[in-house]
Amino acid sequence: MFLGKRRIAVLKFFAALLKLVRATLMRFSVPSNWAWSSRKFQQGQEVIVQIVKEPISTKGPRLTCELSFAGRYLVLIPFNDKVSVSQKIKSSEERARLKQLLQSIKPKNFGVIVRTVAEGKRVAELDAELKVLLKHWEETITKVQKAPKLPALVYEETSRTVAMLRDLFNPSYENIYVNDETVFHEIKDGGILSSREPIQ
Repeated sequence: MFLGKRRIAVLKFFAALLKLVRATLMRFSVPSNWAWSSRKFQQGQEVIVQIVKEPISTKGPRLTCELSFAGRYLVLIPFNDKVSVSQKIKSSEERARLKQLLQSIKPKNFGVIVRTVAEGKRVAELDAELKVLLKHWEETITKVQKAPKLPALVYEETSRTVAMLRDLFNPSYENIYVNDETVFHEIKDGGILSSREPIQ
């Protein structure tokens, strides 16, 4: 995610993004006369955007102002208040349980998408991940407030290792061995293996 103002030219803006394609939030300057999702931005206005699609060939990255933080079970959406449950969960009773559960534990002004793998999960597991995602949001806001100049990287998506474990890790795994300190902390901060210790 990035933070910026509506001042820099489009080409310079995309050139800056190409150097930060792994990031997901940015504070930046909105170019002149830029309409975005039917929204007009004033010159000098600061906005936070998220990269939803990396650049391909001559096409620049696709950006959105609708921010989200993805976890294994949940996706947190700031400035929203809706709870949506994956339609791939076939049981209407389970979808209703998950929706009611998340509505009871999420803060106001935060939306949540409940992913398919959350089916059957206990409130403690979902609450723990929700707290991790909220922490990411709080850290992002802190970086926004302290950004010395624009554009500024304020949040970076999880590494490919964490993203893979987030989607594949389940109780059938007996052990996951990590021989890199940096990767270990990425996994731990991602809320996947908080109780594991690194392999020396």
